Amino acid sequence: MQLTCSDDKVYRAPTAEVIAEVLAGLGAKLDFVILERDNARFMQSSGDAQGRCDLEYCDGGQANHFRCPLDLTIQQVIQAFQEYAAGSDEYRQRLPWEPLFPKAKPPRPVSDDKVYAGPADAPARTRTGWVMGLCLLLLLAGIVAVFIALAMRGDG
Repeated sequence: MQLTCSDDKVYRAPTAEVIAEVLAGLGAKLDFVILERDNARFMQSSGDAQGRCDLEYCDGGQANHFRCPLDLTIQQVIQAFQEYAAGSDEYRQRLPWEPLFPKAKPPRPVSDDKVYAGPADAPARTRTGWVMGLCLLLLLAGIVAVFIALAMRGDG
């Protein structure tokens, strides 16, 4: 376990007391603090001068990276960091969490029986779109020509 601060100080195997002392400077002396288990598992927080903090944790990769949507106090962040350092997951139950990277919506189906397959399918779809657009334009031009012919016939 390692605690890394925005001022480049690093604390290896920090105790609950060290965590509380370091995080007390969040927003005033420090921009952010990260508590790492390893590269893909960590908790991090940043704060502002008014004492509002944000909080995130990651349990390996973007799909497991979450943020708390609330503005937290430094005390709430200290408690969460201490629980995380102790191996507890109480912070997960006590605070609301949302994915930091929401999953992208799947692409819309091109038709009922065919789903857009990505870039490899794009040229065929583009050609089909142009052909359909050209057909509609020709149909519209034919309708306009019929109305003009009828209008001219009625004038004579």
